[in-house]
Amino acid sequence: MTDRRTRIDRVLPELFTELAAPRTPDYLEAAIDRASSRRQRPAWTYPGRWLPMEITTRAAPVARVPWRTFGILAILGLLAAVAGIALVGSRPQWTPAPPFGLAGNGDVAFELDGDIVTVDPATGTMTTIVGGPTTDTGPVYSPDGGLIAFRRAEDGGLYVVREDGSGFVRVTPDGAGLPLHWRFSPDGRQLLVVAAGNGVNQLTLYGASGAGDPRTIEFDGITNEVPAFRPTDGREVLFTAVGSSGTRGLYAYDVAARTTRTIVEPSTDSDLSEAAWSSDGDQVVFHRFDPTASGYLSMHARIAQADGTGERALVDGVETGFDTSYGTSNAGTRVVHGSGAADGSDERVLVTSLDGGAGEVQLRCGAAGPLPCADTWAWAPDDAALLGFRREDDGTVLTLIADPATGEVTQAGWVADNMPSWQRLAPSAP
Repeated sequence: MTDRRTRIDRVLPELFTELAAPRTPDYLEAAIDRASSRRQRPAWTYPGRWLPMEITTRAAPVARVPWRTFGILAILGLLAAVAGIALVGSRPQWTPAPPFGLAGNGDVAFELDGDIVTVDPATGTMTTIVGGPTTDTGPVYSPDGGLIAFRRAEDGGLYVVREDGSGFVRVTPDGAGLPLHWRFSPDGRQLLVVAAGNGVNQLTLYGASGAGDPRTIEFDGITNEVPAFRPTDGREVLFTAVGSSGTRGLYAYDVAARTTRTIVEPSTDSDLSEAAWSSDGDQVVFHRFDPTASGYLSMHARIAQADGTGERALVDGVETGFDTSYGTSNAGTRVVHGSGAADGSDERVLVTSLDGGAGEVQLRCGAAGPLPCADTWAWAPDDAALLGFRREDDGTVLTLIADPATGEVTQAGWVADNMPSWQRLAPSAP
């Protein structure tokens, strides 16, 4: 017993000394690693568990803040809120639109002095989306209104940005040829590009994000006209190509099957041009004209089923002279077209019903009004207006807005350097 007590008396002081000495536990690093990998419950949720309640309930001393400071902070906060509201309200807020059919009206994008600019048609507020020393041109919105594609003159590349100017990417690689026309797929994930290179035109599908391998549609004689994805699912691409006759035929490329079918064969008696799908994708609209005639004076707008059958005049009653289509409305109920005598006289721009509804409306431009008529017209997403663009021989440009219901034509409060593109938004709630 004495030996045991003596041994404890001797060992305990050394043990206490060792335990009292400051040192780092061997398990500290493992404990820190384990604790840092887990979310910790905020300490304030249960202070009484760790601290005596008289401490947790005791009011802590707080330095007094002058009321003047509170006033300044409140004013600054109010100014920030007002600025935020002004910024949000300065341009339409984008919400994805349906890829085809009627939609809400958003901004209008165009080139201005080498920059890509948008304007709110309702307020006239302009925003530079892509600026700088480069020359950028030809902005085109995606069907849902969320992206803009454009060409850069310095390198001939095609680029895509989001509708607010962010997310800048290059789509076409070096050596891909000079882009002539470009259009988005219905889902906005691909760009259909007609490019000129090595004496021929190529029609190629690119990823709109710049990723993925491009796919070239192998077909001889592809023209430099604007191609188009078929509404309402984009499963086919419409394009024209020159056949052995020296005239154009109309073709559709199946994106999934990678096959091409003929819609309208080339003819030795007439040529065709400016093909487009109808708004529902069930028909094709195009022009036939005499290849030996001068200019557009022999053009006639035609419409046929998607397989090429049942071809007829787009607008009934036009037997002589010329008739050119600028495009059917998003709802598929009206068409804006030019009409005139075979000698070029009595030229008019008309909005005609295609469904037997309201009659013909003549736009008050040219001989019918104080302003000249546009070279081309495009429907607003909601079909309530027409957007026109005209370039004079001396380079002067004119941007026009027309009311298809009344025929009134006015000059826009802004001037574009090329044909603008109107952004589609989600339709407003009724």
